[in-house]
Amino acid sequence: MLRVKPFEAGIIKNEISGLEFLIGNEHYVIETQFITEVQHLQSLTPLPCTPAFIEGITYFRGKIMAVISLRKFLNLSENSLTNQNRIIYLSHEGLEFGVLADEIYGDITINGDLLQKEFHGISGVLKTILKGIDSDGRILLNAILLLNDESVIINDEV
Repeated sequence: MLRVKPFEAGIIKNEISGLEFLIGNEHYVIETQFITEVQHLQSLTPLPCTPAFIEGITYFRGKIMAVISLRKFLNLSENSLTNQNRIIYLSHEGLEFGVLADEIYGDITINGDLLQKEFHGISGVLKTILKGIDSDGRILLNAILLLNDESVIINDEV
């Protein structure tokens, strides 16, 4: 008897689970495995003698955490902070900080096999932390490269 394997519609072999969020008019995604938590922006304490993209520090789960503005880090147009902003806390191998988002869209699954991986017209910091762009134009950021970016790690003493 001949056995026919049923068609497996909708199965994604290289499935990437992420959190979709908005900065300006662009949709970004960070893989959920690197996200500790998402919170409303409540308060930030400015931190002197740090790069402009470091918005400040906040208290999170018993720790003082730096919060960076991806908007400033990626050299996008600036926007004022409101209580509608969210902080996405990232963590990987002992490195952790929060990133600001204008709005959270929610969990998403992306087919990693269909990501565009050649980027024309994209340069600067974004190109170094870009993992791919999906068919809907969502930009998947490489959280490991973002967390390990030398400009984000500050070890200077004042």
